Order: sequence, then structure tokens, then C-alpha cells
Amino acid sequence: MELSDLLKGAAVGAGIVSLPLGFYLYHLKKQMSSRDKEMEKLKADSEEAKAESEEAYARRGTAIIRANRDGQISDVLGGKDWNINVRPGSAYGTKISDFISDIPELARDPEAAKCAIEAFERYQKTGEKVIIQYTSKDLTKPFSCDIEIIPKSKKGSEFGELHISKKDKYEIRARLEAALGKNVADFILSNPSKTSDKKIITILYTDLREFTPWMERNDTDQVVEMLDDHLTLMMDIGEKYHATHDKNIGDSAMLLINAPNNISDHPLVAFDMACEMLDAHNKEWIPKYRAKGWETREMGIGITTGVVMVGIIAGRRKIDFTALGTPVNVASRLVGVAQANEVLMDKLSYDFLDQQKKAQCTKKEGVKLKGIGSEIEIFSHVRNYQ
Repeated sequence: MELSDLLKGAAVGAGIVSLPLGFYLYHLKKQMSSRDKEMEKLKADSEEAKAESEEAYARRGTAIIRANRDGQISDVLGGKDWNINVRPGSAYGTKISDFISDIPELARDPEAAKCAIEAFERYQKTGEKVIIQYTSKDLTKPFSCDIEIIPKSKKGSEFGELHISKKDKYEIRARLEAALGKNVADFILSNPSKTSDKKIITILYTDLREFTPWMERNDTDQVVEMLDDHLTLMMDIGEKYHATHDKNIGDSAMLLINAPNNISDHPLVAFDMACEMLDAHNKEWIPKYRAKGWETREMGIGITTGVVMVGIIAGRRKIDFTALGTPVNVASRLVGVAQANEVLMDKLSYDFLDQQKKAQCTKKEGVKLKGIGSEIEIFSHVRNYQ
């Protein structure tokens, strides 16, 4: 059957008769052209949606929320790492302020949610781009993100695209490690809701003998250089033994063993660490500066073991990971009376040592510790560097 016969048959079926063949061809082409345009539009929309989906996937750490100038949400893209679980179109018409407050990651930090809402309100007033870098002031719950409102228009309607991008977790970790050390950074990031607890740990203090008169006799720049070098050496050895560097107090370093990370034989570890610290001080630090003709100082160490309150104990804007309790005070007093190249420890720390190491220690009698009411049994280990 010829095409003309088919067209005429279709025309008769549609109630159109006795019209030229060109008429049928014209309308057929017009209909096919209309369908082609529809297919092209569908294809374009599909490609645009695919591109948006790929962009959203590529920016998994970014929540993308579209809303008009009235604050009504039209779409939510991406945000997989934000735990935003919404079906396409399900958030349509929701107020952006309500939606932001319910995002799990932002609900943990209300100030961040407030900041994002205020950013969108600025866009509503001006219609201009808004960029805010947000960092939580609460270091116990570290959170950092970039908030950006990008003005856009589509098919004659204006809307703002809110991008909330979490800072890389390594950036947050680096910030915490620089302030508090690796052990504490790990603790905070893995236990965001935990602050402090009672725990049996070992505390170690180092201290240079006769530091104050030595500092007064010597050039300040020399003292600072030598002290920086000494404390860095102590912290490096502490890190080797997985101890937590609590703080430096002048020329003294305070380290915690078994907090926050668990070390089963922590008193024995503290003893070995103390011996290595004394060895490094006498075999590396002292020869280095004596070779320059500079006056050096010897060191003593105090060690105690006991139950303390340990963890994040401070204000939210400046935090410390530290320990509080009688064992801390005793360790501080022990290092104060330790002689050059001497390790002083309480009985509980001594009891944890093996027989070989106990044989290297002697009980020290007649030592009074300032501010400590109860009698403390003290054991001494002296290292000889002659």
C-alpha cells in the first residue's frame, strides 16, 4: 500500500475527506516536528538533571538547598555526607529555616544552623551572593563549614542556592592536634559527647634542676632556645610511648599515661619512658649545648599512679585535656624534691615494676612532701652518667 493511500485512510478515519495530499504531508511533518521538540526538551531536562546529580555526587560533602526569595524550598541536592535523606520533591514548599534546623549535622551545632539561616535572610533582603566561613567556638565539638548563597534564575523565577560545605575532616583534626596533641584529637573526634571520667592512670612530671637562677644568669635568647629544644625532646619521647602531653609549666612537662588511650602496663611504661628521657637529656641535650660553651641544667622526674578525674576540664572556648586528683599533686611534689638524674615514684607505681627494674630502685626515707598530709612511700631510681 502506498503512503498516499495510508494518509487518505487516516484522513477519512478522522473525518477529513477530499483534501490534497500536500495538506496531509504538511500536518504530518508539523506533528512529527512537535514531537521531536518535545523529545529534545525531555532529553535536555534529563541531561540537566543528570549533570546536577553528578555535581551533587561530586560534592558529597556539600548540602545544596534551593529556595525562592520567600524562603520556600524548591529542591534539595547532594548532601550525602550530611545525612540528608529526602525523596525528590518531598521538601517542596518547606520553609528553609525549618529544614536547616532539622539537618542532623547542623542540629549538633545550633550556632551553625543559625548562621546558615541568617545567611539566607541576608540573601532575601539583597538578592546578592553571601559567603560565610563558620567555625565552632566549642572545641569539645569541633565543626567547621563554608556557607554560600548563590543567586540564580530559571525560567524567569529567582531562587537562591544554599551550599553548606563541611570542612575536610583532616583540617579539623589538624587544628585539634596542633592545640591538644594526637591522642586527645582522636579522643574528641571519636567521643564527641564525652568530656571526663574517673580512671586509674600514671602521671609523669619532668623538671630542670635550679631553673630559675640559671635563667637569671644566662641570655634570654639562649634560655628560650635550650628550653624549646628540651621540651620538644621530652614530648617526642612521650609520643613514642603513646603518652599524652598534658601541658608545659615553665621548664616542667606533665604527661599522662593510660589517658585517653588505654595502656595496660602504664606504670612500667612510665618508668621506661622516664629512663629514656634522662638518657636523651644527658646524652643529647647537655653535650649539644656544652659544645657551644653554654651552661646546662640536669633533670629530675616524678611518677605516681592512681585514680584521677581525667578528660576535658575547662571552658568551651579554651579547653585542656588534663587530670585532677591527689596523684597529680603527689607527682608534682615528687619532681620538686627529685635530685639530678633521679626518678622518684610512689609505691603503687613501684609495685607494677618487674623484679629486674625493682632491683634498680631503693626506698627513700625521710622525704616530706609539701601540702601532702598522708604518709607516702617513695622509691628512687638514679641513673649514672659519669
